[in-house]
Amino acid sequence: RWILFAMLDADAVRHLPSDAVRQFLRQRDRMAAEKQIAVFAFGAPNALDATEVSKLAAYIAAYSPTAPFVDTAVRALFRDLELTGAPPVSVPGTRFSDLIERLEPDPAQVIALSLFDAKRRARSLDEFDVHLGDTIEVQAGPIADRNGHPVPDGTPVQFLLRYPASDLSLHTDPVPTQGGTARIAVTLDRPETLEIAARSIDSQASMSLQIKVEAETQAQITSLLPAVATPPRPRAPRPLPAGDANEGPRRRGPLFGIGVGSFLSAAAAVALLLVAYARWGTGTGARAGRAQRMLWAVAAAATAYIGYGFAGDALAPILSGTVYALVAAPVAAGAGAAVLVGFPWPREGLDAHKPL
Repeated sequence: RWILFAMLDADAVRHLPSDAVRQFLRQRDRMAAEKQIAVFAFGAPNALDATEVSKLAAYIAAYSPTAPFVDTAVRALFRDLELTGAPPVSVPGTRFSDLIERLEPDPAQVIALSLFDAKRRARSLDEFDVHLGDTIEVQAGPIADRNGHPVPDGTPVQFLLRYPASDLSLHTDPVPTQGGTARIAVTLDRPETLEIAARSIDSQASMSLQIKVEAETQAQITSLLPAVATPPRPRAPRPLPAGDANEGPRRRGPLFGIGVGSFLSAAAAVALLLVAYARWGTGTGARAGRAQRMLWAVAAAATAYIGYGFAGDALAPILSGTVYALVAAPVAAGAGAAVLVGFPWPREGLDAHKPL
């Protein structure tokens, strides 16, 4: 069921056989299309393009062909080890297709803010003793990229300083990160409440600090977390049927694949026809002929119902599930009605023992 390739760098100009995996993926026949294909990249993991990677069931980058790396890659394929890590290059056809984007700040994170005193010592908010005219340092971070690592040095961070009472926003230049963090010095030169927040590229959410500064008293500092909307809970996926996932969808059963509801509908329709038919004509011979024809009608309806069930595989791509089930009742009832009206009606006094 599986075809495994171990490859190094692909350079068809200098080493033609190194292009074997790419040629196979371009020319795979029907037999190969039914199999799962896994590639171990023991060199650079960007030798395949996006189209070639899309044909793989697994693509494991190990970066080295030495024994420990080979052993680890094979154990990862068999789920003995967790697949982790992020490539240092762009890998087409994967979520790591754009390295620059992967190294940008994760937009889902909330950037933390912390304060440092004049001696650049971190302090908790309740330990800070600052007054009007003092200068403090605000640090944003650590800021993580989309791979969960600190963003590269030089990533711009924009600090937002605002006095809401005066509707005044202070302009600040972007500050580059160093070691995943960025700092800015802020002077408390107004006896108002100052709000401080930060953002970086697509990451817009951060803690906010509110510093209430008064003329002759110690400033009061509080921190607030942004209101982040809770995403809707996804629906639980339906469990797959028992058996190998590669077997494909299972066939409908000839009876229960149509549904119990359609079976009852068909039975009710045939029963109404039989009741109406039983009220026509009188006499012993007529009743005997009607009874015989009733049995043939029921048999015809059941046969049509079962035959329609076996035809389900051909009709499923054409009809929706609801229409498919609703058609079962008219098919069965129509077969029974055809038997009832397709032969001469029994007359009163007809000899019941004569063939119909």
